[in-house]
Amino acid sequence: MKFNLLTVTSLLCGLFLLGSCAKDEPQSGKINTEAVDNGPRVNVPLQLDAEVSEFVDPQTAKSARAFNSPQSPVTVKDGANAELDDDLNVTATKQKVLSALRAKFIEANPTIDVVLHIECGSLVANVASTMTYEAPLGRYRHNTDVALPSALATALASANGTVTVYTGGTGYDATTESFTVDPVMEEISLTSATATPVNLPILYASSPIQVKINSGKLLPVGVSTSQLKPQGSLLLVTFRNNMDQDVTFDGITAVTNNYFGPNNESKPALLKLKGSKNAATELTTEATKYTSEYSTATGNRAKAYTYFYKDFASAGFTVARGGARSDKAVVFWGYKGDALPVAPASANRLDDNGLLLNAATGLIHIYAQNAQAGGQVIARPNYSVAPIGGANFAPADGKAYTLNCEFYTQPRQALGYLDKGYLYKDGTWKHYDINGPTNNPTVYNGMTTVPLASSAEAAEVLNGNVTTPEGKMFVMDKAWLNLTSLLNPIEFSEDASSHRFKDFSDAFDKGTSGVDYRAHIYKEVLPYKATNDDTSDFTNAEFIGADYVQKDQPRQEGKIGQAYRQLYIAPRNATTGAQPRSKYQTVMRYLTRANKGGDGNIYVGPLVMESIYLGKYFYGNVMTTPLLVTRGAARPFTYIQEGGSFFANAEATRDLVTRVLLNAKTMNNISESLVLQPYATVVSHATNQGIQLLHWGAIDGEWEKAVMNLGNNRQAVVDYGNNVFNNVTSLSRVNRFYGYNGYNGGILALWRNTTLTPPDDKRGVFRNLTYQPLRTYSTTYQGNKGY
Repeated sequence: MKFNLLTVTSLLCGLFLLGSCAKDEPQSGKINTEAVDNGPRVNVPLQLDAEVSEFVDPQTAKSARAFNSPQSPVTVKDGANAELDDDLNVTATKQKVLSALRAKFIEANPTIDVVLHIECGSLVANVASTMTYEAPLGRYRHNTDVALPSALATALASANGTVTVYTGGTGYDATTESFTVDPVMEEISLTSATATPVNLPILYASSPIQVKINSGKLLPVGVSTSQLKPQGSLLLVTFRNNMDQDVTFDGITAVTNNYFGPNNESKPALLKLKGSKNAATELTTEATKYTSEYSTATGNRAKAYTYFYKDFASAGFTVARGGARSDKAVVFWGYKGDALPVAPASANRLDDNGLLLNAATGLIHIYAQNAQAGGQVIARPNYSVAPIGGANFAPADGKAYTLNCEFYTQPRQALGYLDKGYLYKDGTWKHYDINGPTNNPTVYNGMTTVPLASSAEAAEVLNGNVTTPEGKMFVMDKAWLNLTSLLNPIEFSEDASSHRFKDFSDAFDKGTSGVDYRAHIYKEVLPYKATNDDTSDFTNAEFIGADYVQKDQPRQEGKIGQAYRQLYIAPRNATTGAQPRSKYQTVMRYLTRANKGGDGNIYVGPLVMESIYLGKYFYGNVMTTPLLVTRGAARPFTYIQEGGSFFANAEATRDLVTRVLLNAKTMNNISESLVLQPYATVVSHATNQGIQLLHWGAIDGEWEKAVMNLGNNRQAVVDYGNNVFNNVTSLSRVNRFYGYNGYNGGILALWRNTTLTPPDDKRGVFRNLTYQPLRTYSTTYQGNKGY
């Protein structure tokens, strides 16, 4: 049998209803014993505020008694806290907050229905009762008998116990001794909610008050007054639109690892009252929590996710452009999880990788459902992946929060400005386009007919003298080589004896799939455009980068390896570890297929690059945070490591940018007389090793740019190779190459080994490498698809 309890609402943070009155003198009385089906009960006068009913046996008809107290109103108003800008600094705009109208609540609720949770030692009892507001005292009072089990009454006569008062919710089940709170997902109008408050079935609980039976009465031990506090917290979700067009959408989905209660199956939350000593308020929920077998989080940091959603009552909801907050908003109620507001500081320092793979931070993401502009699904941003609102989130009981969601124009992803093919000169400058649009690097094996460009030809592009129908072309500089993983190659397989890989340290965590992932966080200089026009220049800025790669990926020939890189432009907050809002936030996947060279070594094959926009409100890391939510599915969350599921999903990859870097032929036996000759003249010297993943790049102080700066002066180039390049006797970035060319795909740097007799000679190797593939970029957007 169930009691239907009072439906009440959240109070403004810090505003609570008052409970017991311990300072008033108790009334006289005696203990009365009454025999009931479940054993003897003892009627004890409780001086704590109000009249109490007799203990109601759940097997009797009395358990059908209804509780019909009115609800309390919740309104919306501007709060004291300001909204945050993209750098997490406060603005002049005040947030909207939820509050309760205490005077109206008391006026509408002279009497409230309560459940008294009484403990003493290991003994527990829950008693349904009522409390009445007494205006002279300014609080609700209980002043009548409660029916206690005789053993509990005996224990309270010799030792202190506690009483906790509960009220609200949508029902109390005496059989399970638990409250229910129906899902709170209320669509409201901000303007009307101020004048016409809404009612929500929030549950309240007091702090425990110490009590003891004295002279036959159950009395507070001290003079403290208990406070009825709202359980869980309220979340107000608002909307604004900074896009160029009005946006229409049908509802929202909230994804969180730290805020439970409302849920996708619309089941009520349960607050169980009975349990171990001093564990009276053990809130549980029937909302299903999901984890992924691919999750790399470990131990108690592997926070499970749940989701809940609200469809708008109307066919759709339009948010006008211009940036003003819309009148429509949604109120959620939930109960906090155990994740932290932000991960420990050690997880967020740039020099510590220990916790990068753990979902230690509490977070929430809000996704728009069926967002359209001009009647068309919005492709950029892809709101199926990019949340419109998000925060590091660890809610507290009794508080209200505002999450301001935003529709905004997505900047183009930098990878989309990379040339779709290779640039070469055959009389005139031409593009070598790559056919076979697929993300399987196996397809590109053997595609080694890429025409090569000489250093003098690359110099024409370096100096900005080459314009094609696709726009003005430029040689990749340090930032672009970084973006494509040619400057500091991501590790695809382990080579313990090599020092040519990026140093990821030895910090690993074991994923639930039994796979070790290597995580590394660092600062990365990368290109970005502040605007989406085709005429502005790029700005290079420091991004925070996090690389995630599987440790010990198979090195057998033909095996495909993959790595992930998460990027956002603003630095982490050094004090709190908070990740700022970065509208340049992306995740890139790198795929390659192992190739065996003529020397028997395994080399990196063609490198496929894929870029997905995460949105400015994405929090968390890409290895433990869901990137796609499918309502109603048995496994509603898709993680990026589930490559076959995620990247094959058209909805998830609607704004996917793709490029591939090819292993090209290399030159052999280029004599001094052949240096700088057109490729058509020296093509017979090209050899099909199929393992050379090299590209022209221009970095100050390194050999490729130095040789390009020599232009078409053949003798100067030859002299550079003879006198400079051939005389480096140790590993040096001056002589390194941009790409995966070392053993197992590491960084290759040529140097002269003088310990050999005679010393080896690198002059011929240098002349051969004055011809390399030329992958360029443009300030004109080249498009998303294009391998």
